[in-house]
Amino acid sequence: MEKPKHTLTKTYLSVDCTLFAYDGTNLYTLLISRGGEGDSECDVCKLPGSLVYADETVGDASRRVLRELTGLQSVPLYPFSTFSGLDRASHGNDKVWTEQFYKLDSEVDRIVSVGYVSLLRMDRKMQKLKGEYKAHWVPLSECPDLAFDHNMQIEAALNFIRAYAALDESLLFDLLPRRFSLFQLRQLCQLLFNRKYDVRNFNKKMLQKSYIVDSGETEQGVAHRSARLYYFERKKYKR
Repeated sequence: MEKPKHTLTKTYLSVDCTLFAYDGTNLYTLLISRGGEGDSECDVCKLPGSLVYADETVGDASRRVLRELTGLQSVPLYPFSTFSGLDRASHGNDKVWTEQFYKLDSEVDRIVSVGYVSLLRMDRKMQKLKGEYKAHWVPLSECPDLAFDHNMQIEAALNFIRAYAALDESLLFDLLPRRFSLFQLRQLCQLLFNRKYDVRNFNKKMLQKSYIVDSGETEQGVAHRSARLYYFERKKYKR
């Protein structure tokens, strides 16, 4: 039997979770500090993630990651891509940190990661995060340079959401408050699709959609003129 011409490597499987949340003004992503790199003020940030252990599936690992590293539970997670670049684990600090954190008895040649994504409303529950790994929400516009290829993963997750939302608009309402203004909806679309919308045309188009329903309520406790609030009627939504 002819020997294979390709070389096998010591490959680990991991999961990384990209969470997006919207507070009515900004779009955020959730980061943690990986720690253990000297000055705590200079800790490198990363997406919540982990190697997959021998007794769990990638789905199990993704849920464990959020529970152990951030404190969040019952968060809907969806696999959206696999990241298998040949140099994902080749950067010095990333490679050394992985080997030390997981107490590996051999060098890491390669890590293949399954990327998960989730869309969340930014409410009080989403802000109750564990402090051990300094889990924190960061505006997408202020996202720092991250470990591994996690900046690329965030961009890939955004592109996935943009493509999905173009086919299924109901996805947008997973990010919005249950009662939202047209300004909040327009701001979300501008942040997500990276484009400006004419206010009058946007509002007119949205009000023509039967599934965007006037709640009869207005904003409370705001310094500006109170805006009318709407809600998403899923039963009226048709793709």
